[in-house]
Amino acid sequence: MVSNTITDLLGITNPKVTLTGKKPSKTEHDDYVRISLDHVRPIQGFTQANIQAMYEDLLFKRLNQTREDKQNIKFLSMRNYADCDAEKGIDRMLLDWFSAVLRPCVAYSATKLLERFGLPQKTLEFKYEPKLYAIREARLSHEAVSPLRPDWAVVDMSQFNSAQTDVTGIANVVGEDKRSQGFDPQLLGNLISVGGTDYENIFRSERSKSRIKYVIATLKQIGTYAWLGQTRYAFVITENTATFLRFFLVQRAQYTKDIVLGAEYSWIDMTNSGTSELTMNRGLYALAMMAQNEQYRNIVEEQELEDLNVWYYEYIEGEYLYFHPISEIVTTGKPDIDRAPIPIAHAKMQIRMRFEVRHFHSINEATSENPWVSDSSEGSREIGSNRSEVSGSDSGAEYWTISKVVPNDRVLNGRLRKRTRRVKQRIKVPRGKHWCLRLADDGTWFPDIDEKH
Repeated sequence: MVSNTITDLLGITNPKVTLTGKKPSKTEHDDYVRISLDHVRPIQGFTQANIQAMYEDLLFKRLNQTREDKQNIKFLSMRNYADCDAEKGIDRMLLDWFSAVLRPCVAYSATKLLERFGLPQKTLEFKYEPKLYAIREARLSHEAVSPLRPDWAVVDMSQFNSAQTDVTGIANVVGEDKRSQGFDPQLLGNLISVGGTDYENIFRSERSKSRIKYVIATLKQIGTYAWLGQTRYAFVITENTATFLRFFLVQRAQYTKDIVLGAEYSWIDMTNSGTSELTMNRGLYALAMMAQNEQYRNIVEEQELEDLNVWYYEYIEGEYLYFHPISEIVTTGKPDIDRAPIPIAHAKMQIRMRFEVRHFHSINEATSENPWVSDSSEGSREIGSNRSEVSGSDSGAEYWTISKVVPNDRVLNGRLRKRTRRVKQRIKVPRGKHWCLRLADDGTWFPDIDEKH
């Protein structure tokens, strides 16, 4: 019986794909980016334990599934997709699997995450060979002979409609499917062990060189889609493995073909299943969720990347709170990772600000006491997110009292006593406007007014 929880759905056994016949197709294009082999390395923190900690409040939610939905998933998981025409068997499997398993999980979780981030809702879809908005606007060195279009992408459809036939949507994650005969992610480890660019002098066999060149060409291809799609997250699926990628910038240039990227990767076997292993479904789900945080989606330089296993903590009101900057989860349970959490005081200002906002909301969600309270004559009202619409006339203003708990440690009789105190701040916001609270450098809050509404 298939369970309704997201984490159980993501752990279901994948369908089997059997490919025979044609050799791997060539993966070449004059406008592909370059990959610095000295900047290819494993992703730190892309593990089952860390992903579960990052999205723990979402993964254990139950989805409303009909009996037919469960039977369809069970049938698909036992199916064998056999095809002799290149990667069409993988395409058919992913079309069915994305629709049955990943789409409902991603749609529900993205809705909750965007509410957490205070961002407008999106319509996310898994698209096959999509026409991406950013790729249409790309600066190529010449007119492309063949279209630069990924096999797969998780795209945001909320800004487009069916009348716009020249574009599908904005990329959140891009992906390719390949034959394992050509793309073997284990060879990425071999590249690292021999120092990247020295592989031609190390591997004497022409077959080994050819296979490694194909892996490098695939990285260039999917890296180009990521760069043009303005997202750092990507994946490559074969009949045997799933590889998850995160790209970063090594060298910027005017034209796409002169861009140099580095890549972080993690790969698993397609037979992985259950709730204790990283599966294909769970890895793709994690990429889609991380891409919803717009502060951590675009490709940035290497020094700006945050390791995925970096957590921050703060001691407040007698307990430790742990915070992850990408998922913005605030939890009292210490994450099961191999890296010690960092005090929030050592984080960047932007991360400290987001922690403050999320801490307020965690209090709101966990207790009946709401820190967001109105002192207006209309009485107390609760706000469910940091971006809210205040109804009423465009004229006039409304006063709101913001209260928060801050540390107030004292030394008594030579011993440090942990104390806290509640600080209140009164702010004025206009009626009939969209606004969200921002934290100033001096620790006070101010309303950021959206003048477009």
